[in-house]
Amino acid sequence: MEDTLELKALWQTVFGDPPEVIDAYFSAFYSPELCVEERSDGHVVSACYLMPLGDLVFPDGSRERCASVYALATAPERRGRGAATRVTEEAVKRAEEKGFSSVILHPATEKLFGFYKKRGFRTAFRTRGLLTGRERTADPERVSPAEYRALREALLAGKLHVDHDERSLKFQETLCSLAGGGLFRTDGGCFIAEGSEIKELLGGSAAGTAFSGLPARAPCGDDEGIPFGMIYGAKPAEDGWMGPVFD
Repeated sequence: MEDTLELKALWQTVFGDPPEVIDAYFSAFYSPELCVEERSDGHVVSACYLMPLGDLVFPDGSRERCASVYALATAPERRGRGAATRVTEEAVKRAEEKGFSSVILHPATEKLFGFYKKRGFRTAFRTRGLLTGRERTADPERVSPAEYRALREALLAGKLHVDHDERSLKFQETLCSLAGGGLFRTDGGCFIAEGSEIKELLGGSAAGTAFSGLPARAPCGDDEGIPFGMIYGAKPAEDGWMGPVFD
């Protein structure tokens, strides 16, 4: 219990997330074996988490298990001493030991792409930004994580992508609900609305009247868009779709 409180405190210090967001993660995903931490003088000074997301799906339909390195945090006074490198490398090693063939992540800043590249990751997922349709459309329909998963898998067939399992999408739904959003179906597509952003928009440019005009993340073709996610341990090109990243 004390260890969990320290981890939550470090998370809040580094990212500034409200307690309900941090608690949602710990309720859905946390286990000691999926948490990598470094201690100094008995206290946690750096930590990250392995999140089992589902499968990495290749264009030919083949699959392999994947996990994400999530919420890498180092106490401000301990930065520059290699702690982030050590916990990242240990997280990759632990993922391999637990049978995850691929490890993915979303660098929080452009600068971190370089950091992770030096640790063996490479860009594999790209995105493009757009504004959701402003035209009058039917109000979006909320769907369950299971329904949303089926919709996105149909829309992403034949494309390199992460097939988020229902637990992953349930966690995303929880975060969305805290910000007045959710998982939706509309206009032959589907989308995830969280706060003032559409986290994923598939199968169309409109996101319903309730969320029209918001910035959205959407898949792009070859050599389009901007680098978004990185991977360790697989061999895809740089045009895959990562989807929800819980940022």
